[in-house]
Amino acid sequence: MADHTQDHYRGLILRDDRFSAANVTISPAAQQAGPVVGEPTVTAGHGYMDLEATGTTPADKAYQIRCVKPGNAKGTTTGGRFSWKNKTDPNTSWRDWHPVSMITSSEVLAINNSVLAGNLWPHAITSKDGYVHAVYAIEDSSGPTSGIYVRTLNPSTGVWSIANIGTQAISATHRVAAPCTIMELPTGRLIVLAGFSYASIDTFYSDDRGATWARSQAQSDPPTEGYGIKDIDPPATIHTTTVHYQAVYHNGYITLVREIITQNPAEMHEIDHYVSEDFGVSWRFIERFQPDLTVLVGSGTSLENVYNPCLIVDELGAVLMLYSTASIATVAMYTRKSTPYAKFADNPDFNSTLGTPHTAGSGALGNFTACVDQEGFLCVAHQGASTGGDALTGRGRAFCSRYDLRNPSVLIDDERSQNGQFYGLSGAGTSDQQWPLLSNEPRFGSVLKRSRSTMTPHKDGLMLITGTFTTKEGGVNSKPGYGPDLLLQLGGYSNYGRFSGIGNHVYLPSDTPENIAAGSSLLTATSIGTTTFVITADGMQMDSAATSHYFTDSGACAGGIYARVKVTTVASVSGTEINGNYATMASGGVELRIGKDRVQVFDVSGGYVSPPALSAIVTLPNVVRDWYVHFENGTSADTGWVMYKSPGDQVWTKIEMANTMASPGSVLVNPLFGHQKVGTTTSIWQSVQFIEGIHNDTDEWQLTNYHPIYQFGRPFSLASIYLDAGWSIESKGSAAFVADEWEAGTEYEHPIKVIHPEIAASPRVDWRSTSDDAEVIIEWNLNSGVATRPLSSAIGLHLNEINFKTAHLEGYNGSSWIAIGTVNTTADYTGLQYALSGNIVRPGGTATYGAKRYVGLEELRGSYAVFNPGSGSESIHAINHNSQGSYSAVSGTAHAKSAELEVAGDVSAVSATGTLEIREKQATLIAYEAAAAYEKYRLRIPVQDTAEGYFKIGSCLLGPLLVFGQDYSWGRTVAMTANQELTTGRAGDRIVQELAPVRRQVQFAWTEAWDALPIGGDTPTSFDHLTIGSTTGVAVRSDPTIMAGALLRQRGAKEPTVYLPRIPHMVPNTYTAMVLGQDRHIYGRIVSPVTQQTVLGDEGTNEAIVVNQIVIDEEL
Repeated sequence: MADHTQDHYRGLILRDDRFSAANVTISPAAQQAGPVVGEPTVTAGHGYMDLEATGTTPADKAYQIRCVKPGNAKGTTTGGRFSWKNKTDPNTSWRDWHPVSMITSSEVLAINNSVLAGNLWPHAITSKDGYVHAVYAIEDSSGPTSGIYVRTLNPSTGVWSIANIGTQAISATHRVAAPCTIMELPTGRLIVLAGFSYASIDTFYSDDRGATWARSQAQSDPPTEGYGIKDIDPPATIHTTTVHYQAVYHNGYITLVREIITQNPAEMHEIDHYVSEDFGVSWRFIERFQPDLTVLVGSGTSLENVYNPCLIVDELGAVLMLYSTASIATVAMYTRKSTPYAKFADNPDFNSTLGTPHTAGSGALGNFTACVDQEGFLCVAHQGASTGGDALTGRGRAFCSRYDLRNPSVLIDDERSQNGQFYGLSGAGTSDQQWPLLSNEPRFGSVLKRSRSTMTPHKDGLMLITGTFTTKEGGVNSKPGYGPDLLLQLGGYSNYGRFSGIGNHVYLPSDTPENIAAGSSLLTATSIGTTTFVITADGMQMDSAATSHYFTDSGACAGGIYARVKVTTVASVSGTEINGNYATMASGGVELRIGKDRVQVFDVSGGYVSPPALSAIVTLPNVVRDWYVHFENGTSADTGWVMYKSPGDQVWTKIEMANTMASPGSVLVNPLFGHQKVGTTTSIWQSVQFIEGIHNDTDEWQLTNYHPIYQFGRPFSLASIYLDAGWSIESKGSAAFVADEWEAGTEYEHPIKVIHPEIAASPRVDWRSTSDDAEVIIEWNLNSGVATRPLSSAIGLHLNEINFKTAHLEGYNGSSWIAIGTVNTTADYTGLQYALSGNIVRPGGTATYGAKRYVGLEELRGSYAVFNPGSGSESIHAINHNSQGSYSAVSGTAHAKSAELEVAGDVSAVSATGTLEIREKQATLIAYEAAAAYEKYRLRIPVQDTAEGYFKIGSCLLGPLLVFGQDYSWGRTVAMTANQELTTGRAGDRIVQELAPVRRQVQFAWTEAWDALPIGGDTPTSFDHLTIGSTTGVAVRSDPTIMAGALLRQRGAKEPTVYLPRIPHMVPNTYTAMVLGQDRHIYGRIVSPVTQQTVLGDEGTNEAIVVNQIVIDEEL
């Protein structure tokens, strides 16, 4: 008979290796759990450098990194440098790097006044996970807010959180301002030390990134307990204050230094050095410097000139102390400790001079703060030391100098990063105060000095938290004193890099620009009428009512103007031009008019009266924004160069110019900002930088190959330096060459690629989505978009270690997705009822129902019980164990030997009785008459609840169904082998270590001769169908060669297969079927040879062939 069907068949699913990790995509791409940084791979070039990535990452990141200057990873401009971009970004998004000599972000942290002083004794650190933690004190003479606080910055969200240690861990009597310091232990624990008195130290700790705090010492300790801290020696007849207070952790120890001033009436400084070996609970006194005395008193150990101490820990855990030789710093020195308990004064490095800092004058160094940057260099942010009208070394200028941490007498040779000030208001004729950025001046009417500055590495630069000086308290009172506390970012990536910045003149909202213009020759005020100024938490606010008030830089800064500003008034428009109620930024004859929700660029090279527009009006959302304004020397015509971005962004958007300029830069060269035209305008300025360029950056920016060929780049480093979104990279090997390129992207702990056996053989290594409340599509493009299919009239899909009920297999025919089959993991156990007692489930209810098959012992372990499915109160629980028996009932009476389930998790909210279905963890879908070819295939998992809250697949095998045309002989063997290690002790006791789950092995053979006569000619004479009425055969009945072919197709054990001992006969006109049940499919590999023995007949014509034993081992 030519056609044949039977109740069931046996066979294999052979893997089609085109359904592979190389051809798969997942949508959404972020639906892969556990994102981790992936290793960069070389994609172009011939250099000798490798890159290594570390850190954390969000989902679906991909980067290109390119060498723009050849060389080794020195961390300076003499070595190799790189640019980078997101892989999907346009070419204009290659990022250059602004060095730490530039302010790239600014904001007001707090406003101080005669009642409230914040940011006292600040100390900031960056923890190993990238979080910034800053401890500080607030002094509130009215009482309520006095105390010690920790401010924590989440690097992913950019949001600060604040914890008040005073309300969490201190008695009411200690909720006062006190000097404080913070450090991180290797475990991630944070430690805060606070000096509530001069004779004691209190220690606090947090294990949750600073959210909550507890006190280390016992609350029962008497108030006089000093924990080893000595009281001050010089008697104070007027006042006593702590100026500096800092501790660092190093190799199991904590070193603390503090500087205290007593006044009686002259200032007497006392600098103490303590060490703790028990994480700050108790202390050992090491040394005390008394530099203002001629004879030591009390506990003094040295008369050396040591002031303004600052501690640094090097890469080996040694402690370095920076200090100055006078209370108003002039010369910076350094020393070390040879051992944890050694004295700084005894080290051979004591009184070694720090390398000459970067200043434009004599090199005198004023107030400073320091940290170690990501590259391992010592970074010192410092101001000038001169008072009065010294324009070059004045206190109103600030620099950032970098040193070799191993030898701080060596200044790093890095001309772009170091040669320029990042802040400057000192000019000829400047007042004595000069608005120092690193101020520790006494507050209003007081003589108390406190440290108010700290610096720490943050992302692609340095974060500087600093207290400023103001000539008028918040623009209200006439007393000079504490200005606002500012948060600055130095350095950072940008797609347009500024080589300049050398000699930047910078306005920051430490004071009103009107007050500064009255005392500094660098800023000139021009006004008509009266404009009000106030410093708020948003910045410096200008309010003009039918008036004009603007400020011009007088320092010949011709490199452009860069500002962060927001305007809250709607600009008036006449025709196609903004003509009133706007704020102005201008440089080189280019004016930007900024309104609440619109901007426009004008050519003012001929003056501000009726200037021609260079651009159309651009409509933008009303938010704070960074702006850069200058002119462009075009190759054929000159015009404006104006661009903007949001704070924190790295990529600028350029405003397109419609017209050219008359004479860019020829007049009105000096930049200005404010309200240039009489009108009613409110603007808020967070910073304004007047850039003194040695050349026009726009000359290079306008080049078509500026990105990335002409970019300066960031130096490669042997240390781990920040790239983006939690990623850091470090260099390995030797030199990079120009145009060497690397690519790196997000990998995942549970990526979609591991469902493919060439990546992960075991189903225990699984893909997981991030949630189950979004549809997930897994798509394979088998043949670059050309239609194809597995070579069989029936295909099989096997899924292992899954937790969902439904998935759809579909093919794309070029215009739409066509259904091939639907996976239903509950097909054999649906419509059931249950009774729940504790966590034991058994048949219950009143109806008649039954599962489609017997339940074997432990067969359902790892599958899922779904209580009350589809009811709105559905609850899903993993099955820990099950007993053998029947899950059925007749009119509520359960079978005499019922199967029972033990489920995991909390079942207290599950009703005692209800409906039940069981999702099996393994499922095979058979699709018959699958003759259509498709361009792509996909598995679509719709939204559905799961026990874990995410979808998972351990392994996925898709390919042709190989049906055995003739059943193998009786005598099939299934073996189960425990994978464990048994160790017997001397006394006979035994320990069993389970190494892996029990492995199954199946063995079968065709021991009765297989008649090959029907395939001896050119046409087989009989074949098999899976359903009655089908015209498509799935097997030739008399083909004994199929196992040999299967071995070739699978390349032996290389490719896994799915053994199916019972392929169901399908209902007529139904062409899909589910195979469920642990014993009805085995995912494994053919591990035996295939031996064909001719027992009768002639080769190739009428042979009778025996196929000896086939062995398939389960893949666990």
